[in-house]
Amino acid sequence: MKVALLGFGTVGISVARILCDLQPDSLELAVIFNRGIARKKVDWVPSSVLWTENFEDVLSSGADVIVELVGGLEPAGTWVRRALEAGKSAVTGNKKLIARDGVELDRLARSRG
Repeated sequence: MKVALLGFGTVGISVARILCDLQPDSLELAVIFNRGIARKKVDWVPSSVLWTENFEDVLSSGADVIVELVGGLEPAGTWVRRALEAGKSAVTGNKKLIARDGVELDRLARSRG
């Protein structure tokens, strides 16, 4: 499964490290989405990974799973909804988003399979 990360801060970097260093079976880091990618790029991320500041690139990348690590309600909520609407699996540890919109997001995910 190809994984796209939304956010490359403290948590995003840690998740990317796990995916790159441990190379869990059937998981491959495919996309990193963040603002200011020119200053965020690191040499330990494989050259095959797409770095982008454009969310449309994430949706069209072929990623199977989108992991939201930005936090807050917006734009994170919009990105999770758009991922689900596009038929992608979405993962978030965003407690604020789940508390406010969890039921709606669950319904949306179920409606898209």
